[in-house]
Amino acid sequence: LGDIFESFFGGAGRGQRQQKRGGDLQVRIAIDFAEVVTGAKKTIAIEKHTACSACSGTGSEGGKTKQCSECGGTGQITKTAQSFFGTIQQSVMCATCEGAGTVPENPCVECKGAGRKREKTKLTVDIPPGIDDGQTLRVSGQGEAGKHGTPAGDLFVIVQVKADPKFIRERDDIRSALTISVIDAILGTDISVPTVHGDVTLTIPAGTQPGTVMRMKGKGVPALNSSRLGDHFVTVNIEVPKKLSKKEKKLIEEWRNL
Repeated sequence: LGDIFESFFGGAGRGQRQQKRGGDLQVRIAIDFAEVVTGAKKTIAIEKHTACSACSGTGSEGGKTKQCSECGGTGQITKTAQSFFGTIQQSVMCATCEGAGTVPENPCVECKGAGRKREKTKLTVDIPPGIDDGQTLRVSGQGEAGKHGTPAGDLFVIVQVKADPKFIRERDDIRSALTISVIDAILGTDISVPTVHGDVTLTIPAGTQPGTVMRMKGKGVPALNSSRLGDHFVTVNIEVPKKLSKKEKKLIEEWRNL
């Protein structure tokens, strides 16, 4: 019902506001898993409307404009319409000046009076540490340039994070697994574990059981827009040898008989 009333009473005002800026754009970029930790700068190439350099985006030679003769400078045309409310007046956006109220005095030959032209351009986007797969970044003013010098729209960048075969991400935490021998599980050992921050030495205590989960504090992913770091959880698997030499088998049997 609100849309019906708006279409008859002041609907043109909303349309005019939409015309005062360029359209928004959306792109997708892919980053490596490691760049989630460090952040990154990515250069993207896009084709879009940019402000005409010849007329500084005004659409007019020398930047001079004149009042629109069609709407008298109001940017709107008033029409009479019939509805179930009776005869009412409806204001619609002027098609000649597209709601601006002015038109170029001498249209720019470069952009044909539009104030913008389509071209390929490059843009560097800052990817913050801690970004998650599928999140969207908004870059203000980097969308389509508006007509006749009006503000540009925004650019929305959808970030896709490539999977890593070693790590599983759970929000700001990282999970991975490692396999140790039965002897190391019984006696304990120190082992080098890959993390998103580089290799870290993890101490495996004596008597570690299969499936034990060990926590390395602060070795996870940075929280987005924060200095806090998640943790790294390591699941310990124990490898039982399938074949033993005669000497190994003899030692184990002696140990069982103790």
